Formats: sequence, structure tokens, C-alpha cells
Amino acid sequence: MACSLAQVTQLTCPSCSVDFVTELWIIIDTDERGDLYAALADDSIHDVLCPHCGHVGRVDAPLLVCHTVLPTADRLNRAGPIYTKPVRRLFFFPPLNQAGVSDEAIAVSLLNVLRDRLGEEWKAFARTKLVSVPRPLLALAIADDPEAGLARIRGKVAVQLAQLKWEKTKGQQNTSNRITH
Repeated sequence: MACSLAQVTQLTCPSCSVDFVTELWIIIDTDERGDLYAALADDSIHDVLCPHCGHVGRVDAPLLVCHTVLPTADRLNRAGPIYTKPVRRLFFFPPLNQAGVSDEAIAVSLLNVLRDRLGEEWKAFARTKLVSVPRPLLALAIADDPEAGLARIRGKVAVQLAQLKWEKTKGQQNTSNRITH
């Protein structure tokens, strides 16, 4: 049985204020939905495009990911733990700004959905440890090559820092232009 699940969700575009309907993935099995792996790896899985104005925004939603880590020999000189057989991992990525609901309650809710979807196949997952990971580390958590995942994160952080420095410098220039003696 398929365990990946997308919810049909109605959203309002913050740019044009038009309502639209989209699919939002909340459970993904990377073996089953390999086509979604790239969106997970670059953390764009919850980026949504407004069909009316083209605005792209991120939906702050929880995500449960079932991912198979390949044996070390299949990963060819990549860093990370040594595995002699494929290992299934369950990762929970809580939303950043949930209102009044604990991460644990959200994780349990998604695990119950997964259990119901898998039926008897759930027994294979029941012994799998659930790892809760902060959303900004999604790419690193599911990376077959953790060093490459870390490099992507470092690149994003460097860009964000450069933007903040530029904005700070621009703000200081605007302030110094307004100061009169």
C-alpha cells in the first residue's frame, strides 16, 4: 500500500489575495516517490506557486519522511555511518510556527495516518526510530552524501548572511544620509 500522502489544501496568495487549491505533501516515502526527492533535497517541497500571479511562497507544514539509507559500499567513499544493508529511517520535520500544538502531538498524528495507510506493513516500521529534525536541516538529514548536504546548507547560509550584511549596510547608509548636524 502507498504510504506517501498529499493533502489538498486551499490557500490565499499573499501577493494577489486570490484563493487557490494545491497539494501539500505531509508524508513521503522516498522509495515510493523518488520524483519528490529533489524537492526534499533542496527543501522546496512546501514551496507553492500561485497559479494566478506566479508568486512563490512557502507553506509552514509538518512533514514525515520515510527514507532508505543505502549500504556504505553502494555509496562509494561517502561519509557517514557504515551500513551493511539498506536501513529505513523515519524523519519528522515539525512546522516552524505551530499554534498551540506540540511537535510530539503532530508527529503522533502523522504516524497514526502512516500506520493506517500501511496496515500490516506497519510492523516493519514499528521498530524504526523516529528522528525529529529541525526543518532547516531537511536536506542534510536525507542526504545519501552528508558532506554534499552540508555544503548545500553552508551555501544557503552564506547567501543569507551576505543579504543581511547588504541590508544592514544599506540601512546604515540611509541613516547616515538623514543625520544632520
